[in-house]
Amino acid sequence: MTDQKIICVDKIDALKACGIRRIAVAIGVFDGVHAGHRRLLAELQKIAADTGSTPVAVTFSPHPRQIIQPDTAPALLLPNDEKIRRLAENGAQAVVTIPFTAEFAAKTPEEFISDTLKSDGITLCGVCVGKKWRFGAGGKGNAGLLTELATRHGFMFSPVDEVEINGETVSSSAIRAAAAAGDLEKASRFLCAPYAIYGSVIHGEQVASTKLNAPTANLDVKAGVLPPAGVYAALVRLEGTPYKAVVNIGSSPTFDSYGKKDLLRVEAHLLNTAVDLYGKEITLEPVRFLRAECRFPTPDALKEQIKKDIEHTAAALAGKE
Repeated sequence: MTDQKIICVDKIDALKACGIRRIAVAIGVFDGVHAGHRRLLAELQKIAADTGSTPVAVTFSPHPRQIIQPDTAPALLLPNDEKIRRLAENGAQAVVTIPFTAEFAAKTPEEFISDTLKSDGITLCGVCVGKKWRFGAGGKGNAGLLTELATRHGFMFSPVDEVEINGETVSSSAIRAAAAAGDLEKASRFLCAPYAIYGSVIHGEQVASTKLNAPTANLDVKAGVLPPAGVYAALVRLEGTPYKAVVNIGSSPTFDSYGKKDLLRVEAHLLNTAVDLYGKEITLEPVRFLRAECRFPTPDALKEQIKKDIEHTAAALAGKE
């Protein structure tokens, strides 16, 4: 969870109990809290300062597409606690996470403003969204309508331009695509932070420790898009502490995938440390692709390659912590 104090509630009205009476809001899914989101949050801080109000990030859970188009719902880039931490880092003093349901999705744009953003006893001073953001049933609400609603309801409204880097618009979908293609540098650049995978450590087949002399932590992925299968030099963070690691993403072909060919495993071997990770929540930052995963003729041959992978990882991560 974030070290910074931030108020987390599920509706605007709940802010009254926290002593908040005037608010400016930035609205979005905020998955990744990427460069575009950060521009939006910077505008939020300006509006809040100009209106003497509290800067509030309004977001949704689950991802709206899980309700509207479940077959195309994307993998989230961040777990919720990390998203909140980054929102706080970028100026939000409160986060309102609205439960996104089919009933909520059916609200008209006008109902979204009157029912969701307004509350007796709280003054809505300002709203900022991305210029192309759509809201309300059927996505009928847009920046033009928000301009009209702002005049009608008496709040400031600021549509914010999208961020472009090297001619490409920064978006969560672009980050997912970059990660899936193995372009970790681009994903990190768009995120303004190292690209990472999040999850908890679970027990695996115990083969790495018993046959390869390289015990691994098996990650049950909760957020993040996996890069292409292969071996990576990476950093594993446990409660903020970084550990150098060699990571394999793949199906363990040398061991015939343990009879589970369709199961993609994420395994991390920490260098020069014996930290117990089982049951812990960790962050895995793949830094450099080292080689493709391949089938070795014997476990001993794989064991020798792992020694080389560890050496290459140590060199690739020199000075990175």
